[in-house]
Amino acid sequence: MNTKCKALAVATTIIVALAQTSQATPINGNIGFAGSVTLNAGTVAAATGVVANGWNGTQVTVASTSGTFTVVPAGTPVVMNSSAWTFGTGLANFWSIPSILPTYTFTLISSSIQPSSPGFLNILLSGTVSDGVPADTSALYGSLTIHDPPANGVTTFTESLSFHSQPNTTPDGGTTVMLLGAAFSGIALLKRKLIA
Repeated sequence: MNTKCKALAVATTIIVALAQTSQATPINGNIGFAGSVTLNAGTVAAATGVVANGWNGTQVTVASTSGTFTVVPAGTPVVMNSSAWTFGTGLANFWSIPSILPTYTFTLISSSIQPSSPGFLNILLSGTVSDGVPADTSALYGSLTIHDPPANGVTTFTESLSFHSQPNTTPDGGTTVMLLGAAFSGIALLKRKLIA
């Protein structure tokens, strides 16, 4: 085997090995929260957002989990972003759960108010969740459903701030890179045979 073919074979082996170790771990499942929020108006019909520190009236906690999130016990405190949030916009670090490992953090990319019955507000949320490993970031979708009557502007929600993962976020485990490496090896062998 000539030096070029040996070098190609070694490079292919290294690429395949690195691809196997760098695969992301998908984050999947559901997580629901319970707590309260202070809106910027006295009714949900007039509200356009959450006031600064509006999630801190009473503590927001994890209410339910499934999938990857089952490592988070019910009742675990959730840290909500303390910035004011206008419905229809995104917000970095919308929520995080720093008291457990892995530390899950959700970045809200977009939100939209959905039509609902009088006295109810339903906001669809879309963003990404990370467990602290940059490669493990996955798409996450959710909704916030709140209803009148608020008590002193504070609206309580129970298990209605919920999130679920996109079903098809599982990486292929390196199969594509392995097939690509095999194809390059085959081309190198074919080239060698044609030159000989």
